Amino acid sequence: MVTLESWADGLLRRLPADPDESIVFTPSDFPPLPESLGCDDLVIKHGFHDYDTWRVDYPQWSGSREGFAALGLAIVGVMLLRHESVTVYLTSSHSEIRSLTILQPPALDHGTGLEVLPTRFHYSMSEIARHPWTAYPPAPDELPWFKLTNAEDFVVTDQHRATRDRLHGFGGAPGSARFARLLLDLSRPANRIFEVALECEAGFRGVAPASAEVRLWLPGGDYWDAP
Repeated sequence: MVTLESWADGLLRRLPADPDESIVFTPSDFPPLPESLGCDDLVIKHGFHDYDTWRVDYPQWSGSREGFAALGLAIVGVMLLRHESVTVYLTSSHSEIRSLTILQPPALDHGTGLEVLPTRFHYSMSEIARHPWTAYPPAPDELPWFKLTNAEDFVVTDQHRATRDRLHGFGGAPGSARFARLLLDLSRPANRIFEVALECEAGFRGVAPASAEVRLWLPGGDYWDAP
């Protein structure tokens, strides 16, 4: 199986290292995307966040800068190459989540009838915070979305819930692109933030409605779990 990092290798070398630099990616910049990729550089473990009587799924992600950047590029690649989905299998024995499926955002807005297809992705590094996007909050449905599920994507019983080991993401086009950009920002040499928490509306809103929360850890963060 092709690894996520080897697929992204040429793209990773093109990412700007200086905050004043920028790059524009087009579909022709991306190598062909297989339906599945392997990754031993990302560990995702189960977690929960309790808000009084409300418990929310809160998967904890530990990855390297290169691993997060490669995942961000794969999200952009799925969008620009118009793949229905790509599944990244997490092969580290530490990971409780076994796969991460990148879904193609819907192009058609059923409310307006407008169909929008992405053709370019402009990237330059932005400063990030532990709770991003709070200074100028986007609309909730323009935030990334995460779903914790099982291999059958069918969760109705307590047993189903207890054995969920797959993650799907990442919402509509703005939310998916916003999450991809966050992963790229985390990876840049100038970044000194080692923990990012994306919370639901009960916390510092960073995910779309009906989404699981996620927390991202880089090496140097308090709870980073080495692959």
